[in-house]
Amino acid sequence: MRAFTELRNSREATYSRDQEMWFRIQVRRTRLLAGWAAARRGLTPAQTEAYAAGLVALQLEPAGYLRVIDRVQYDLSGHGDDLPRAAIEWEAERLLGIAGSEIRAAEAAASA
Repeated sequence: MRAFTELRNSREATYSRDQEMWFRIQVRRTRLLAGWAAARRGLTPAQTEAYAAGLVALQLEPAGYLRVIDRVQYDLSGHGDDLPRAAIEWEAERLLGIAGSEIRAAEAAASA
């Protein structure tokens, strides 16, 4: 019975770590997407940081990812940059890979 308990605890810890990592990757992706959109809009670094914070807050709400994409599309179209939603989603997916690499590298460096 002890082996089962240890196995269960190990799997729960792994699941918890994986969920935390996925959350951090999503937040990083949202920040990178905010930087990409801010550059297209010509925002200053301070404005970019505020914009990223707003998008991250939006990410934490229900259906957050969809709301972030909608917000970026709305903000870009308001600036005269009428990108199709698919282009913004493609960029978000590209940035998800970058965010994952950055978070994993930071985690590896911290544990080394």
